Amino acid sequence: MQYGLHSSRESTSAVHPLEHSEKHWNENKCQMDFAMLRKMEGIHMPLRLQMENNISQKMCRLPGMVSSNVMRDTLTGRDEMIDFEDVLNNPFEAEEVGNIHMLMEKRQGLL
Repeated sequence: MQYGLHSSRESTSAVHPLEHSEKHWNENKCQMDFAMLRKMEGIHMPLRLQMENNISQKMCRLPGMVSSNVMRDTLTGRDEMIDFEDVLNNPFEAEEVGNIHMLMEKRQGLL
């Protein structure tokens, strides 16, 4: 009691068997989808989807403007799902504070 209470996570290394699976659910789903596409369509389809996904992640708006990620959500199928963030996170309340002109100059390497 002199040193305080220790977390149960620190004292035991045992975790629930499904914890790792739930943390990596999206990655596991993508891997299964790519494996199925590879068997059905050939190697070109998973490669094409990965290429499109990489391109959609690199696309961004001007500094200070939050991207809606519509292309990435459409590619991953997330546009058809309603998640926790969709209900309780209002995108109009999320603001990035900063001088847009300075942020753009920094991105261009002028500052």
